[in-house]
Amino acid sequence: MYSITKPFDKLWIGLTAGLLGPVAGFWFFYFLKFRARTPEYYIHLFLNVKEYQSPILSLSVIVNAAILWLFLNGNNNKAGRGVLLATFLYVPVIVYLFLQRN
Repeated sequence: MYSITKPFDKLWIGLTAGLLGPVAGFWFFYFLKFRARTPEYYIHLFLNVKEYQSPILSLSVIVNAAILWLFLNGNNNKAGRGVLLATFLYVPVIVYLFLQRN
């Protein structure tokens, strides 16, 4: 029986996509909600205003759900595990930022 190799079914590809996906989500949220403001304002808001840090990061990580769906729908389970691992790496950061805002 022949096995067909899947070039994208690697843990490190999913991990990389899962770590970079929220960066794309960060900018997607900027264009959706803050495009009337400058990107410098948006970055300043994220870095310096504690009330916005965890909500912006949480919304940015939602992009990983779409990436995970794409990998799993394409039967790339190892890459899907990488995306899930990257998402779990973001969770402690989001919880820490959420607890720091009070």
